[in-house]
Amino acid sequence: MNMTRRELAKQMKIAVMDIEKIERGFISPSETYVAKVTGVLGLSMTEVKNALKDQAEPRQSSDNVVLLRGR
Repeated sequence: MNMTRRELAKQMKIAVMDIEKIERGFISPSETYVAKVTGVLGLSMTEVKNALKDQAEPRQSSDNVVLLRGR
């Protein structure tokens, strides 16, 4: 699904700036936020939790440098 931050914010009735702060890791999303995003995007909570878990795990590049995604 292709959706801009502005479109997502409008559907969720929140500020675009709040979405950007969450994406950049400045604030943590509330359970209400996660539930709203899940509903808007048509995802299950299991899919979201698995994606968040995968994103939090360190990744290694081919140069053996540990990279953290999403920050």
